[in-house]
Amino acid sequence: ARFLVYLPAETRDFLLKHTAVSFVASESNRDAWDDLLDAGRQYCGFDTELYLGQASYRNGTPSTNTLYGLRERLAGGDNRIEIVFSITKQSYWIGKGGRANKDNDDVNPVAKLFDRIFIDESSQVSVADSLTTLALLTSGGRLGLFGDWLQMPPIQSIEPPLGAEHMVGSLHQYLRKRFSEVHAEEAFLKYNYR
Repeated sequence: ARFLVYLPAETRDFLLKHTAVSFVASESNRDAWDDLLDAGRQYCGFDTELYLGQASYRNGTPSTNTLYGLRERLAGGDNRIEIVFSITKQSYWIGKGGRANKDNDDVNPVAKLFDRIFIDESSQVSVADSLTTLALLTSGGRLGLFGDWLQMPPIQSIEPPLGAEHMVGSLHQYLRKRFSEVHAEEAFLKYNYR
């Protein structure tokens, strides 16, 4: 959020009014979110939402916001910027609008909510785990993979079915092999700061 002060006032005001940053996590990771809950709006300068299991917080204080409300906001045609951070296993619940809709067949988890999806450490994300995330990508949306395709792939506990070997393993590896455009559009870091 430090960049906000360098923007023209009109741009800064628009971003502050129309941008939300949301984090979706499971209750079992509660300790990891304490800093975010204590930071309030100062965390990133934008309105910040945390969906933690069944609870939700807005700018560090408990709120009545729901994953279904986030889903509806994402599906709406409002002129907003919504930045959502989650692990792939939470994507289904974003598409479904939360666990309260678990048995509601009227809420389709293949919701096409995002025009951009970025997957970090993509070599460690399995094809199977990525499907619920990819189902949230709009038609014409863009997928960005970040990671080293040569890193250790996800560990599979069973052998893949005969003829479906390509569907098991790393999403990054699968897309590189299946679509030549992925390999052609790869860009590598010039510097690594570790």
